Amino acid sequence: MVVLRPIRWLSSDVRTRTHRHPSVRSFRSWCGYVMFGIGRSGEVYYTYTAFICDLQWGNPINYVSYMSTLTYTFCLACQLFFRASICEELTRRAEQTGTLMTEISQFEIGDDIELRIQNFIFGVLHNNFKIEIFGLFAINMQHVLQLVATMTGYLIILIQVELTK
Repeated sequence: MVVLRPIRWLSSDVRTRTHRHPSVRSFRSWCGYVMFGIGRSGEVYYTYTAFICDLQWGNPINYVSYMSTLTYTFCLACQLFFRASICEELTRRAEQTGTLMTEISQFEIGDDIELRIQNFIFGVLHNNFKIEIFGLFAINMQHVLQLVATMTGYLIILIQVELTK
């Protein structure tokens, strides 16, 4: 019985952290993740075009305003990076639990405890511990890199259109 309590606690702890955590499931929190590319690309593009227009028209340049916008965008990008890295780390640790339990089950223990550990291992290995946004896609660093690539592509297209005017 002493061995089974930590195993049950670990199972419920992993499930709670990955599937039911309020900040992970929060609609407001992850809408920001999804809409990050659209909003931040627009802010960077607006800052670029406003700066170029001020230069062309001879207006005084407000460096503080431009830098505050870019700093705010950078802070949101860091927040996105840390959220995705935390989700990826939680997923990795949850998936690693089955492997660790397999190593524990190789020791000589009672048949009843060994059967319970095997059932726990099968339960862990068959669960999907990926943190997803409403089942659409999993949050990991791969999606952050795809988001950066998409944002860069949009910015290049917007700047090319601006240069042809």
